[in-house]
Amino acid sequence: CIMFDLIDSMFDVKDIDGKYFVTDSNEIKKAELFSDCKNVPTWPSLTYKIFYRLALRRILSEINKAGKNPKIILNAALWSDKYIDGTRLEYYTDFYIKSNNNKLKWCYEEFLKVFRNSFVIEYDDKFICAKKNHVWGEMPFHYEDTFYLEAIRQIEQFVDSDRCHKNSNG
Repeated sequence: CIMFDLIDSMFDVKDIDGKYFVTDSNEIKKAELFSDCKNVPTWPSLTYKIFYRLALRRILSEINKAGKNPKIILNAALWSDKYIDGTRLEYYTDFYIKSNNNKLKWCYEEFLKVFRNSFVIEYDDKFICAKKNHVWGEMPFHYEDTFYLEAIRQIEQFVDSDRCHKNSNG
């Protein structure tokens, strides 16, 4: 299985001499790497959408070239605007969270156009709660433990059902 998790796709991308692209992550910024390189146009520009679609096709091509036929899992999580107690996240506006969720929804739709037979992990709203004092920091995509347990449950169910399907077909 290969699992795709696009929740961190909020980072911009740097173009290095038109040959390489790197994620402009917080770590890259702190290290002051590639600061002289230009950013690739961002969401929701047409250029961004074209690059994203091309990247998906390239990933599929590389998987196919490897001669493997892995099961694909898409973790279709969205950003949270609240904690488990119902209080709102500080430092993140509703507009910012909704904008990123709209981007993620579009990315998931495009992903499924390329990886058509993917198993999609989807979450009820009760699982989409940011965690206060999360080990990686308080962010709209750092969730309560129940979120991760639900992801594991769905993955196990998918893997077990796939094994049963294979066993029943010989």
